[in-house]
Amino acid sequence: EKEMSRKMQGFSSLDRMQAHFSNASRSYLDFELRGETGNLNQNRCSCQHDLPTPDYEYVNLPRARTSGELLYQQKKTYTSFPAFGVPENSNGFFKNQTSPKFDHQVVNENNHFGSPCRDVGTVTTPVTESLKSSNDEKRQSIWITTLYECSGSSTLHGISNICYAGRIDLKKIVWAVVFVAAVGFFATHTLEAIQRFRERPHTTIIDELESEEPMDFPALTICNLNSNRLSKLTVDDIYHIGFINGLITKNRTYSPFLQPNTGKMLSETLKKKIAQVVNGYQSPYAQFDMFEYSDRTGHEFNSVVVDCKYRGESCKGDDFWTTVFTRHGKCLTFNNPADSENVVKTLKGGIDNGLEVLLNLEQEEYIPVWSDNDELSVEAGFKVQLHSQQEPPFLHELGFGISPGFQTLVATQEQRVKFLPPPWGVCDDNNSKEDHKYFQNYSISACRITCETKMVLAKCGCRMVHMPFLPEESPRFCQPNQWECADEELDNLTSKDNSKCVCATPCDVRRYSKDRVKNKRHFLNETFEYLSAKYAKPQNYIRKNFAKLNVFFEALNYEKIEQKKAYEFGALLGDIGGQMGLFIGGSILTLLEIFNYFHDIIKDKTRRRKPSLSSTKSVSGY
Repeated sequence: EKEMSRKMQGFSSLDRMQAHFSNASRSYLDFELRGETGNLNQNRCSCQHDLPTPDYEYVNLPRARTSGELLYQQKKTYTSFPAFGVPENSNGFFKNQTSPKFDHQVVNENNHFGSPCRDVGTVTTPVTESLKSSNDEKRQSIWITTLYECSGSSTLHGISNICYAGRIDLKKIVWAVVFVAAVGFFATHTLEAIQRFRERPHTTIIDELESEEPMDFPALTICNLNSNRLSKLTVDDIYHIGFINGLITKNRTYSPFLQPNTGKMLSETLKKKIAQVVNGYQSPYAQFDMFEYSDRTGHEFNSVVVDCKYRGESCKGDDFWTTVFTRHGKCLTFNNPADSENVVKTLKGGIDNGLEVLLNLEQEEYIPVWSDNDELSVEAGFKVQLHSQQEPPFLHELGFGISPGFQTLVATQEQRVKFLPPPWGVCDDNNSKEDHKYFQNYSISACRITCETKMVLAKCGCRMVHMPFLPEESPRFCQPNQWECADEELDNLTSKDNSKCVCATPCDVRRYSKDRVKNKRHFLNETFEYLSAKYAKPQNYIRKNFAKLNVFFEALNYEKIEQKKAYEFGALLGDIGGQMGLFIGGSILTLLEIFNYFHDIIKDKTRRRKPSLSSTKSVSGY
């Protein structure tokens, strides 16, 4: 008993001390003491009994920091009380530790509390408001203490001079203002960096590199601005499509463009053909073959290409030239063989290592009608386009003109361009085969021609002569009565306000510059007599119809144009880290420190919200 009294004195300041004395067959004692909560509950209990048979009984005493065990000798008699359950033979330990007596408590001759053996029910002492306030203060003090500890060891500059114990003074205010300003600058620059990253900017790198191997010479497509030769027109041609050429009206009457003056420019043969149609000629052919008409009346290779030399050697042959149809009619393409292995190459730069071609315009074959008809040209000359062998010609938008009586020098350079895909750029490498179903390789020209073909087929049920088709498809070329529908649809597709047939840029493009184009006239002035004698043409004819074209590489190099990402995610992190270090002296580890602080606060708050012991206990006696 003395040992118990001595040890229990050491626990007078514990948050909770509880001892259970139990005997399954004879007695029950529930003893609870809360030194700080002020809540003392005791079930009614039985009178004097003996402890269990063993020499000693172990009683666990849970506490806030440590736990201990008390040893009690056997055969000691105890009396429990309804209010506290204090053993009467406790050597006065509880004399000064107990609360005021209740009505049912009795003091014995030793000045100990005593209890009659009777049922007294349940006694409850409620938790006061002062204790709740004390708990709130403890919670706040934990947060503040944690903040002080965190700020004292934080790597964030300036925070230790703001969050330290003590009153608010001028030093704290100055440091707080400077710290808030630094955080503001950091936030502003960070938002600017994020906004720049969201814009996905890119830079373009341009570099000139020497080619280590022979370079492919570009393909060259040449079209006469006059699509059909007058001398090849028949009465049936005029009957069916004379209104397209402006020779007659749709009602097969004389065209106002031929009267009264322009009619004099027509040959007598053509005048007779027109008169025959106007006077009631009926064609025996119900269907008109537009492809045959374009091929038959178009300018021929032998009459257009007077002379051709490549690197000083003749190139006037079918091995170098192919026929292609465009919106300008029948055209000629140099260096576009079906087999890519036969593409001509160049080993050196300069005019002597390029293409030299002498062209005949054949102005006498021009239809002398000037109207707003797209099929008729008010100009005399050629349309030329340089392009790679992997893309079809698209002269009506990408070609440049050359005039008769001039020598045109085109010093070109190959450009190998690499564009970036979205969101950094606009190129697209995932093009569907449907976007270039008529061509092996994707290009903007191939996509545009394919789209235009589909749109005209869908609206008019036919295709124009220059539009491609697959071997298994029926050509279905437009008849004269369908031509107006197809022509209007093409005009609508090429208008600036039309969003149809907008093709994506491929990510890898090979193109040829044509910025260095020069025209010289004096070469023909010096060679009129020579050309007139050589080709048996009058000098005036040479002056009006002949044009010389030279195409060559300036040097055996190419221009590499490549788009690069200007601001990637790594650069964004670097900028944010740099701004953080400059303004507030922080880093990624500082963010972890802040996260850890709030984690501790939330964890403490969550733990305190868990259900605690009831502030009221009902104890029943046995």
